[in-house]
Amino acid sequence: KDKKDKKGGGKGQQSAGKAEAIKMEADKKRHDTKTENMRARLEHVKKNAHKDIKMDVEMLIKHLEELAICAGNCHREGASVVALEAELTALRHCLEACKRDKKEPLLLSRHVKRGFVVIQRILVTCRSAVVGEAGAEVAGAAGALGFMDLQETIEDFIKEADGAGGDKDGKDKKDKKDKAKKEKKVKAKKVKVCTMKMEKQIHRVALKVDAETPVPRPFTKEQFREIKQQLADYDEREQKIRDRAMAFNALESYVYNTQEKVENSEELKEVTTDKMRAKFSEVLKEMSEWVEGDGWEAATVKLHEQLASLTEIGDPIFARMKQRLDRPDAIKKAHKFLTTAEGAVANLTKKMAWINETHTEMVTNKTEALRKWLAEVTEKQEEAPAHEAPVFTTEELYRKFPAIEESLKRLARIPKPVEKVEKKEKKEKKEKKEK
Repeated sequence: KDKKDKKGGGKGQQSAGKAEAIKMEADKKRHDTKTENMRARLEHVKKNAHKDIKMDVEMLIKHLEELAICAGNCHREGASVVALEAELTALRHCLEACKRDKKEPLLLSRHVKRGFVVIQRILVTCRSAVVGEAGAEVAGAAGALGFMDLQETIEDFIKEADGAGGDKDGKDKKDKKDKAKKEKKVKAKKVKVCTMKMEKQIHRVALKVDAETPVPRPFTKEQFREIKQQLADYDEREQKIRDRAMAFNALESYVYNTQEKVENSEELKEVTTDKMRAKFSEVLKEMSEWVEGDGWEAATVKLHEQLASLTEIGDPIFARMKQRLDRPDAIKKAHKFLTTAEGAVANLTKKMAWINETHTEMVTNKTEALRKWLAEVTEKQEEAPAHEAPVFTTEELYRKFPAIEESLKRLARIPKPVEKVEKKEKKEKKEKKEK
């Protein structure tokens, strides 16, 4: 009976061990599947990166945000290796941008700050994976960005991890040696003993199995409403994140691009005074400092307000600059249009002999008025200072063309008058019929 109990207990332990192994294998498969899916998403983000990512700062910032989102999703799914790959890709982009823009102090400081943020995320979310080559790459990047203390700290982390792994391996080897020595001693002390071979006993037990097929139950209205609300809340949070990122990028890009134009653009200097440019440069400098400081944590509404305060100053300047560049071409087009309209009137007069001066006046009056108006505003514009609002705009000039075109169409549609039959001919025809 004792032997049977021992035999039954061994079978139970064996089946429990098999179940545990099957469960571990299933968990491993699920983890591998999640890892592969996350790696596929990362490859999709890399593949769909904008082609001008190495030259355009806005595209680089957008790609870094996409990599950060992908790394966060990988971390939540338990794919820390793929999350580290995404973060290392973003870190490499930051280092390349630093090398490329090392002569631009403003851009360089922003690239260094973005690289530091990426290293922070790596140490917070993927610290356990920062070993070996990956750890060396992170430490080297910290040194390249100028954070020497951080580089030393990361190198200490790597040494501690490697030391812990080495101690564990040494302990395992020592345990194996001790076990081998004990086995040798036991073999040496074994004495040959005659034993009786037990007959093999087979026990058959009929098992009764009740199979139940689970039937999926439909969602209730409350469950459906809760799930729908959860999805709506998730979409709302994602939209808020995207809106804030777009607002921050728009403000940062406007500050950088406008600073460059104020300092280097000759066209902008023509429509502004030294005092205007100095004041605008000071406002842009203060805004740049705010973006680098409080702007990282500012709300979306605040970012929009800051951008509106800049455009309130900059838009009139850029509008004057655009009008100054477009005005000569617009005046040439207007003169060409007037010449073409007058030629069209002359051709219609030749082809349609029944058109008189009264008919052509509906076109010529408008062309003469436009020509006179254009001469007056052009003369006033030449006398007006370039840093003041323009006397007329190109859009205002182009809006006067359709009225003349419509008058030309109406002139071309005037029908030929019907010839009147003489009364004498009608009378003769009547007399012939009476005879």
